Amino acid sequence: MHAAAAPVVERACESFWARFGARPARVAIAPGRINILGGHTDYNQGLALPAAIDRWVAAACASRDDPLWRAAHEGDEVEVIGPTPPDRGPSWVPYLHGVARMLARESPLPHGFDLAFAGSVPIGAGLGSSAALELAPACALDALYGRTRTPWARAELCRKAESRHAGVPCGLLDQVASACARHGHWSEIDFEASSVRPIPVDQSRHRWVVVDSAVRRALADGRYRRRVEECRAAATALGVSSLRTAPPGAWRTLPTEILQRRARHVESENERVRAGAAAARAGALDSIGRLLVESHLSLRDDYQIGCPELDFLVDAAAGIKGWLGGRLMGGGFGGVTLHLVRRHAAEAFLAELRARFERRFGRPTEGWILRSVGAAGLWPDPRPPRASDPHSGTQTR
Repeated sequence: MHAAAAPVVERACESFWARFGARPARVAIAPGRINILGGHTDYNQGLALPAAIDRWVAAACASRDDPLWRAAHEGDEVEVIGPTPPDRGPSWVPYLHGVARMLARESPLPHGFDLAFAGSVPIGAGLGSSAALELAPACALDALYGRTRTPWARAELCRKAESRHAGVPCGLLDQVASACARHGHWSEIDFEASSVRPIPVDQSRHRWVVVDSAVRRALADGRYRRRVEECRAAATALGVSSLRTAPPGAWRTLPTEILQRRARHVESENERVRAGAAAARAGALDSIGRLLVESHLSLRDDYQIGCPELDFLVDAAAGIKGWLGGRLMGGGFGGVTLHLVRRHAAEAFLAELRARFERRFGRPTEGWILRSVGAAGLWPDPRPPRASDPHSGTQTR
């Protein structure tokens, strides 16, 4: 477990104590992610090249003596999230309820649970916050109920929970990136083969910088779903099971310009992932900058998921010292841009790009310099790292 996750673990444990009056029996963490290359390829059974990042969700849980499922987030009241589906609640409820429902579908849960969580993954920014919110409870509850599964299987369970219970027809990228990561590595994912190939990367001379467009979007708002449906329509028109299996250049035969654009992006993006993975294995990280820019242009023009703020952040970055390349990242229509920057220039680059954004749009924005970390999993000790246990005499199962 990465030591930098300790403050988030502490907050989750303290929230558990404050709301349930007991010490948690299990604690798990799940990291957010950056997606270096492979935008919108996951639900097309394609390729992607992500890395887990040093921003986390931590979930603390313990058993109950009745069937109730109760959960709480920092500052929120306790929500009864099951087993009867809740009528309403905060935006995080469908994700946690969905994970528990998927566990209960496998086999009945023998008892209820209390769960509290905390996080440092920015919400709605395209850094995999939803997947981390699903995976941390899934790891903790699997341990609580004595269930084992592979990281890929846990990622699939969480994707189904998000699709069926939160209404987002997402692919597997975010969940696999978080569940299957390895510290100091990038993950080359093949969604058709259901495989992950870790790539060791020496990033001592480079940094990933993420800058927020300050535009928030919900993936359940319809535009993401339309892209998924357009890709399915393109695959059907080509007579293939997914755009991954379409012959090279087949997009030219599609009946509409929209379908041609979507399929062309998927084909070219898969090729960029292959090129980026090869460059990473060779230690030629500078060359990945060009691939990032090509990916951005394809997502902007062929996939049409950009917005003025995202375009500005990539265009303006090109004039700042140390920048090697960048692109919009995540679902699109807002969220963040990802930039590969020389290590010595990272802090100055971030400050300058934020300043340029504020001058252009009249509002501030956030940004982060990120490092790669390992996968989701159990925290070794359910006690918080620094605080003393105010409920040391309380027994939990």
